[in-house]
Amino acid sequence: MSTEVHPPELRRTAALLDDAAEALLAAGDKLSRVAVPADPHAADGPDVGGALSRLGRRCADETFALKIAAEQLANGLREAADQAVAADNQAARALRYAAGAGV
Repeated sequence: MSTEVHPPELRRTAALLDDAAEALLAAGDKLSRVAVPADPHAADGPDVGGALSRLGRRCADETFALKIAAEQLANGLREAADQAVAADNQAARALRYAAGAGV
């Protein structure tokens, strides 16, 4: 397994995560709107409507948390790509300096 960092691939993956975060936001928004009215004919039975509403809210909360995690991962990948480019540039400058100094 290679541990070599490829900044363009990191940025492509970050862009995919950005797309996933947008999709998660849309899904979470829809889930947060789930509201099932109580069944007036089931007064003595379980509150299925309330349970479904709570389940929708919980799923929405988890979906929003996944969206935040995807955004954080995307930002981390972009930072890693920037750092890799900076390290490559610094190494290239050091090599040019060493070559110019006759080292």
